[in-house]
Amino acid sequence: MQSADSNIVAPESLDLKQLTLLGQGRTAEVFLFRDRFVIKVFRPNFPQQAIDNEYLVCRSIGSAVDIPKAHQRLMIAGREAIIFDLVKGDSGFKHLFRNPWSIVGFAREFAAIHVKIHSTSVPDEVPELKSILIRNINRHDHLPREMKAEIIEYLNRLSGGTKLCHGDFHPENILISGGRPFVLDWMTATRGNPLADVARTSVLLKWAEPGPGTPSLVKVLLNGIRRKFHRHYLSEYLRLTGVKQDEIDEWELPVLAARLMEWLPPSEKQVLVENIREKLKRL
Repeated sequence: MQSADSNIVAPESLDLKQLTLLGQGRTAEVFLFRDRFVIKVFRPNFPQQAIDNEYLVCRSIGSAVDIPKAHQRLMIAGREAIIFDLVKGDSGFKHLFRNPWSIVGFAREFAAIHVKIHSTSVPDEVPELKSILIRNINRHDHLPREMKAEIIEYLNRLSGGTKLCHGDFHPENILISGGRPFVLDWMTATRGNPLADVARTSVLLKWAEPGPGTPSLVKVLLNGIRRKFHRHYLSEYLRLTGVKQDEIDEWELPVLAARLMEWLPPSEKQVLVENIREKLKRL
């Protein structure tokens, strides 16, 4: 078990039933601890590499990017956990719903944060982006084997890199606290070409479907917000970096193919497969 900050030691015999559950998802549950910290408790059998990666990245990038500080790793009831500083605030999308007039300004700030992330170097232990894309493309059976091989051959021709890539950068992984944005969830961080990370964000903003049970009216509003947000985010990222849209578009094919290994609604997978086939025709 990796060492903790000296003043934040938590016992491994901690009873989660005695803690306040703040939130949960497919990967972890988050509990309040000592009123100033949260304990992120990962689901049983969650991939060890992803947990190692989140802790390593959060401890390595320091003040380069605003993030909740990671203090300690431990096991609780046989489950891996990480203690972070508590950051109170609204997620990016909740912020946009409450302040719809702020879409353009927040999209530009979001782009600036992404540029800052992409200006950060990371340890060699952080997984290489292309290798992760190839692994994920090979992990699902939604595409024929020969199609996967063609996509991987294409991916290998794209230029690599060594910069920090978040891997799941979207407004729900931003927490606005006191007007200050904090970036969450670094499990999928890699080192590689930042343009692949932008392509991933673009894919999420264009095609990711709202969660099950989302009311129809909320879906309509959310889709409208995302379209406008996406447009201004990309425009600002291009302005700040000087890259061209077609340089980002080059990465969309392998990013789409890799996303198919994730848990997605069948309708979203169908849309992604249709786009993949169309892009392959144009190669």
